[in-house]
Amino acid sequence: MPKEDLTQVDVASVMPALTKTHGREVDRARRVIVAQKKAAVPLLTTALQDPSPLVRAHALSLLIQTMPHSTSAIPTLLKRLKEEKNSKTYSMVLEAVSKIAPYSMQIEHDLLKALNHNSKLVRWQAVRALGTYGSKAKKTLPALQKKLTSKEGWIRLATALSIYKITGEVKALLSIKGDLRNPDPAIREKFLMALKTITSHPKETVPLLAEGLKDSSTRIRRLTALALKEMGPLAKPATTALKAALKHDDYSIRKYAGETLKVLAAPSTAHPQ
Repeated sequence: MPKEDLTQVDVASVMPALTKTHGREVDRARRVIVAQKKAAVPLLTTALQDPSPLVRAHALSLLIQTMPHSTSAIPTLLKRLKEEKNSKTYSMVLEAVSKIAPYSMQIEHDLLKALNHNSKLVRWQAVRALGTYGSKAKKTLPALQKKLTSKEGWIRLATALSIYKITGEVKALLSIKGDLRNPDPAIREKFLMALKTITSHPKETVPLLAEGLKDSSTRIRRLTALALKEMGPLAKPATTALKAALKHDDYSIRKYAGETLKVLAAPSTAHPQ
């Protein structure tokens, strides 16, 4: 059976499928919309005003996927930023605005307000959204820093990462290093994998990343060993931990540690000062 040419499907004909949570019909609708981004944006923009939170949620996620054409939806997105009542959908509005709309004082004001929403999901997304604006959001730092002591580990981590994106400094990440022992393995994993991406401060972040070699989770220990290997010369501050890992019971960890140490021992790959 020949593969359907999604670019020839009438986009308006698939929009009713967005009333469904999942299934073949909604999956096809989403693929048609992504295949015809420019034509779909006006319909998705209209869907932002649909009475159904599910339809609005589909529209929000698809507007992100239809960039850069979705910039025409910014006025309606900003309206939803003020009017959305459904907490889950509101969190998606925050994400869409931060990815589609350029920074403005009004957006900053609305995101700061969302930091104190009664929904944890909304507060988490507001923190992340501020980080996407980088140094432009520097005036929000006092409000963000208060979230470093949030009861929710996900919010603490998102806050520290956003502060890093805004300032380029890792002080906030170091202040929550206790979350490397968080009872939730998903938070520990996310924290460690974030440290891998911060290559500008290896002396501070790599020793923290190396803590993952001693994690109680086999998956996290292996991911940490692989992350250090992929960092190459930047992994030098973890040399002691890597040597200890050569005696680990797990073959994968021993293998990655040994390969990383070989890279570090090579003169041509000396750690940059």
